[in-house]
Amino acid sequence: MKISHVAIASLLALLLSTGLGGCPSSSTTTTGDETTDGTTDTTDSTTLTAVEQDAVTTAVTANESLGQAVNTTQSTTGGDDESSLEIPTGTQTRNFGLCPEVSMKLANDGLVTFDMTIDFGDGCAPADSPNFTCSGYATGTFSQQAKSLNVTFSNISCNEATLEGDVNATYDVNNLDVALSGDWDLTYTDSVGSVLTDGNGTGSYSGSTLTTTVETFTGTISDTVYSWNATIDNVKMSYATYGNGIPFSGQTSVSGDGIRTTIVRFSANSPTTGIVEVSIDGGAHFFEVNLYAL
Repeated sequence: MKISHVAIASLLALLLSTGLGGCPSSSTTTTGDETTDGTTDTTDSTTLTAVEQDAVTTAVTANESLGQAVNTTQSTTGGDDESSLEIPTGTQTRNFGLCPEVSMKLANDGLVTFDMTIDFGDGCAPADSPNFTCSGYATGTFSQQAKSLNVTFSNISCNEATLEGDVNATYDVNNLDVALSGDWDLTYTDSVGSVLTDGNGTGSYSGSTLTTTVETFTGTISDTVYSWNATIDNVKMSYATYGNGIPFSGQTSVSGDGIRTTIVRFSANSPTTGIVEVSIDGGAHFFEVNLYAL
């Protein structure tokens, strides 16, 4: 898999803390000889197999998809204030936001629950990502009482990468910061192919720093050929600052299906250089990998 998943998919997104031990070497990733099941026949701790390279790029793309999902979903929580206002006489709806525009219609369930639509229209630039053009929409429900929301993405496309899937989460709003915790079932597609991300996790968006964080995630990621177990720790990304979705902090661990346990660690230079630190020996040793070279 080519890194265009990372380059094209820059939308709105997350990765983790640099707490694992080991110092990165200056070695460049190479591909070792492989057996028929895709695993390596060498014990070299600085050589990625082709499948492990695929796992690295898939992990980065999974973070981008979670980031875009967090960014889009958090825009609905403005309704926690907006929908609290008096609903104008003669109507049960309220609209707010520009890109996307959020529409809420009071549901007839006896609770403070709204049916909602998140609409980017035929194309607009989100306020925190002026270099992106997004289109498409999402629908779902929003409950003030339960502090919960359910969102289904329908071909939300930003710069030729498309997000589909579902989020079922609870939310918390603190001034300009929004936290979301729940289940994420996402499909992210660009010109290279699709990455599937399915699991439970917590993400947040800071309106003051324009940063998206995936604090925790445990689940599976797949490139539709291979499927791996994945955990994400405190991955941070900022489309407004870097113009792409490559994380600038945090780490992601991937294991299973033809690979050694692979840890991808991000730094402040990752979004601009494409350089990440990778370990395939349990975190004892990290070496540099250029995402754009995979």
